[in-house]
Amino acid sequence: MQKAGIWTLLAVSVVGVAALIAVFFRPAKTVKPLVGQLAPEISLETLARNTARATQDGNTLINFWATWCTPCLAEHPYLVDMADNGMNIVGVAYRDNPGRIKTYLSEAGDPFSTLYLDPTGKALDAYGVDGVPESFLIDEDGIVLARVSGALVPKTLDANTQALLEN
Repeated sequence: MQKAGIWTLLAVSVVGVAALIAVFFRPAKTVKPLVGQLAPEISLETLARNTARATQDGNTLINFWATWCTPCLAEHPYLVDMADNGMNIVGVAYRDNPGRIKTYLSEAGDPFSTLYLDPTGKALDAYGVDGVPESFLIDEDGIVLARVSGALVPKTLDANTQALLEN
């Protein structure tokens, strides 16, 4: 009887760990919903901070992220590099602490021209985001060109998405 309980506990634990890995450590994949459609408008409070980033003409990358999200932190240096090379990046911080965000950005670099706070997931729902990080490349007309679920790092991007980000 005791052995059955141990095996049940072990099976539940393995399934739980597998579910956590699937949710939080999934590799980036390009998914198609919203691609080719008009991007939803974001109407949220912005986080005031000292930033030298100005909105650029051209494509905009909208990045959903959080300081508590390990894959988000892994992609952050790539976002800073893209912003340094002229990409306009708008951030949406999901269920995060404004003080923690400011501290992190002052230490790790701030790639965002605008940073929205999304404490309830309103913007995530509008974009159909399952979890952070997730990014959308939007053209000047507001059309979604690409959508990447997971960390936006070079080794996980397909060639088409990589080419769009470089233009």
